[in-house]
Amino acid sequence: MVSQLCKGGACGDAFGARVGVVLERSLQRSQNDGKVLYWGLWAVQQLHGVQSLLATLRTNCVVFNEKVVKSTLRSLSDLTWEGDQAGLDTVVQVIQTVIFCMQKCQDSLDLLNDSAFTLSRAALTIAGEKHEAIPQLKEAALTSASILMELLSAKVANAQLCRTVLEALGELLEVAGPALRARICDHLFAGNCNNGGSGVIGAGLLSKVSQEHHANTWVQGVIMWLAGLAHGVAAIVREMNMNQGYGVQLAALRAIAAIFDQMEDPQSNEMSSRGASIAAALSAMNAFPENLIVWKTACYTLNSIVQHGLDHVVQKEQLEMCLRAGAKALNVAQSLEHHCYRDEASYLREESVKLIAAVCITCPDFRFSLQEANCKVTLAQAMEAAVDRFPEDDPDKEAEQVEVLVHNLLALAYVSGPEEILVSCLQRWGAKTFLVRACADTVAELVRRNAPMNEELLRGRVHAELTSVAQVHKEDVQIQSCLELAVGFISQPKQHLNHQLQNQVPPCFVQSC
Repeated sequence: MVSQLCKGGACGDAFGARVGVVLERSLQRSQNDGKVLYWGLWAVQQLHGVQSLLATLRTNCVVFNEKVVKSTLRSLSDLTWEGDQAGLDTVVQVIQTVIFCMQKCQDSLDLLNDSAFTLSRAALTIAGEKHEAIPQLKEAALTSASILMELLSAKVANAQLCRTVLEALGELLEVAGPALRARICDHLFAGNCNNGGSGVIGAGLLSKVSQEHHANTWVQGVIMWLAGLAHGVAAIVREMNMNQGYGVQLAALRAIAAIFDQMEDPQSNEMSSRGASIAAALSAMNAFPENLIVWKTACYTLNSIVQHGLDHVVQKEQLEMCLRAGAKALNVAQSLEHHCYRDEASYLREESVKLIAAVCITCPDFRFSLQEANCKVTLAQAMEAAVDRFPEDDPDKEAEQVEVLVHNLLALAYVSGPEEILVSCLQRWGAKTFLVRACADTVAELVRRNAPMNEELLRGRVHAELTSVAQVHKEDVQIQSCLELAVGFISQPKQHLNHQLQNQVPPCFVQSC
C-alpha cells in the first residue's frame, strides 16, 4: 500500500527515500519468508524500477543468498515489458543479469530451473522476426537460446530441469524468427527443422534427452511437442505409425493435442493433418484397449481437433468415429469408476463427455444418433458422478470442475433438449452454488452457439427456474452476475435474440488440461 501511494505521488518525494529504507530493513529481517520477500521486492520495483531488482539479483548471486535470488527471479518473471525502445533495452539487461545469475548458481538445480524460466520469459519478448532486424535484440535472443541449450546438455539427467528448458525452447520456437529458429533446430535436431534426421526427434541434443528419460512420459511428451513444432503434426503421426510403443503413442497424443489447442490460425498448414491425427488417436485407443491413460489422452486429443470444425479435411464420417469413441470411452469409465481405477476412470469420464459435447456442438445433427443409441441414461449417470465428486472444499479446482459440469449439461442438452435437463438439474440441485453457475453458463453457451434446440429456452420454464434460484443465492454477487446474463439471453423475443447473436463473437469452447 505504501509503495503504491508513493508511486502515485500521494506522499510526495520526501517520503520515497524513507519508504525505501523501510523496505530494505523489512527485506533484511525477512530473508527466510518467501512471501514477504516476493512482495517486498515487488514494492521495490514499483518504487525504483526494474534496475533495482537487477541490482538485488546481482548482489545476492555473488553472496549466494538463495532465497533472495529465488524471490527476485520470480519477481522478474512476472513482469510485463513495454514494446518501446526503453522497454526492449531493459529486457536485454534482464537477460544479461539472469545469465550472470546462472553462472554464479551452477550448483543449485532449483535456482537454475527458476533462472531458465525467467530467461525464457524475457527472451520471448524479443524472439519474433521483426526484432531480428535489430542486432542487439537478435544477439540477445540467440544468446538466450544457446544458454538454455547448454544448460539442457549439462543437466540432462535432471527431469524437471529438462522439462522446464524444453518447454521454454518450444515457446521460443513458436514465435521465433528465421535465425533463432535455425539456432534452436541445429542444436536440438542436428539439422534444420525440415529434415527430421534419425526419425522425428533427429540425432541432436533432443535425442540425448529422449534416451536419458525414455521412461518419463511427461518429458517424452514435451519432446514430441517440440518435434511437432519443428517438423509439423504430420511427422508426429508418421512416428506414431512407425512406433506402436506405449511411450511414443502417449507422448505423440499429448503433443498433437497441445499443437491443435494452441492453434488460432484457421489457415495454418497443420489443419490439413487433422484427418490423419484423428485416425492416429483412434488407432492408439484400439492398440491399448485397457489403458485408461491412453484413452483419456486420446479423447482430449480428439476434442482439440474436433473444435476446429468441419471442412474438406474433417467430414461427418470422421466426427462420427470420434463420437463413437467418446461414447465407448464413457461406458468404460463408468464401469470402472467405482473400482480401484477410480481416479483415472473419473478423468476418462470427464474427457469423454467433453468429446461428445464438442462433436454435438460442431455438428448438431449427431444429437439424433445419441438419442437412437439411448445415451441419455449414460450421460445422466455421468452428470450425477460429476456433481457427487465436485470438490466443494477445494476452491482451486472449482472453476475447472464447473467447466466439466457445463460439458455434461451441454451433451445432455443436445440429447434430451435444454429445457428438460436444466429444469430438472435446478430443481434437484439448485441449492448448490456450483450447479447454478454451471446451468447459467450452459444457457449462455447454447445461446451464443445458436444451438438448434434454443427454442426450448424461450418457453419460460428455464427462465422461471433461474429466477427462482437467484433468490436463493441473492447474496452471491458472482452467481447473480452469471444468472443475469443467462436470464437476459432468454428473456428477449426471438428476433432480438438472433440480432444479438449476430453481433456477438462466440467464445472458444472451454477446456481443461
